[in-house]
Amino acid sequence: MSLVSNLVPLLLIALLCIYAVHNRLTTQVNRFHHAFVHLGIQLKRRYGLVEELLRSPGIKLNDNHPTVEALVAANDEAARCLRLARHCPGEEAAMAELTHAENTLDSALVRLAQMVERSTELDASKEIKRLLDELDEAEKRITLMSQIFNGTVMRYNTYKHGVSRVWLANALGHRQDATPLGFDDSEMTPQAFQPAF
Repeated sequence: MSLVSNLVPLLLIALLCIYAVHNRLTTQVNRFHHAFVHLGIQLKRRYGLVEELLRSPGIKLNDNHPTVEALVAANDEAARCLRLARHCPGEEAAMAELTHAENTLDSALVRLAQMVERSTELDASKEIKRLLDELDEAEKRITLMSQIFNGTVMRYNTYKHGVSRVWLANALGHRQDATPLGFDDSEMTPQAFQPAF
């Protein structure tokens, strides 16, 4: 009888520990999912700005230009990857695909900005300049939100790998680490617009 009465408190303590770890893991997952939602809002805003830029009269006249075609394709691909990644933030394949698409879009935007600077007609357009400035601001927000997302992912991974929690996290279904994004943190600065000679 005394053995059973000694085991009951130990069992309760073990259950409370499991419950606490489970709650903390769930909280950490919710945090990086929430951070991804906010990042997604900024990314969608940028895709909209790119579409608006592509509809502007000066750019519209250059529809068949390889730089414009590359930007259209990159923007569409990035939007597609974001739609897929929204259902599984932190999953390795989805994050890798989104990272690649976003880095391709960044490169396409820089090439377009260089094209605008080389063209006196496009460079004089106030509408295009306004949109490029808004895209620069969007880039800054995206950089901030991706850093927040990556920080929450790293906190989740660090907590999960704590010495006393590794086996418990696996048993509770948290087997895979969450994957951070690897966006190039290059903002669309005026230096990025300089034509490469």
